Amino acid sequence: TPISLLLEKGSATSANKFLEDMFSGRVFDNPKPVELIRYLLEISTGNEAIILDFFAGTGTTGHAILDLNGSPDSHRKFIICTNDDELDHNGGKKKHKICSDVCYPRIKKVIKGYNSFVGLGGNLKYYKTSFVKNSISRDDLKMRITRECTEMLCLREGIFDEVKAKPDYHIFEQNDRIMGVYYSMERDSLAQLKKELNKM
Repeated sequence: TPISLLLEKGSATSANKFLEDMFSGRVFDNPKPVELIRYLLEISTGNEAIILDFFAGTGTTGHAILDLNGSPDSHRKFIICTNDDELDHNGGKKKHKICSDVCYPRIKKVIKGYNSFVGLGGNLKYYKTSFVKNSISRDDLKMRITRECTEMLCLREGIFDEVKAKPDYHIFEQNDRIMGVYYSMERDSLAQLKKELNKM
């Protein structure tokens, strides 16, 4: 049964100190403590869970999961999303963009290590989203959406290494798994894609 009073699971002060050490200065006013998020994830998710955090902020959730994965039984994965708004803190003396200046670099440093902190290992993919403008031609719109969604397909399938990139198709491979994404409404290049896939 989880305890109801969490007195020794970090504090805003300890979380601020951690980030200040990592970034050599203040970057955010109210980060959550890694210890708290780690504890909550440990009691509420299984070892194979995929955790989604749509309001990632400084990336504490991702950091806590990497920390949890230090134990041999934990193989949790995470998808964290945040905007790139400018943070106004310290009375407006310094501004940081939450995603590109804090969240992404933090997860990267936690994985690879920095100063005397030994990296926890893992891997990281960073994606930016944008809108696909509408088009009069439905076929053109479908092709543009497919191109824009290729990285999400890679994420969905867990296949990231691009091995062939042609104007009408791209081929990806990961651990003996292969994925081809075809972008054309015409069938001209489809035979070539099939031939490439058969070779693999």
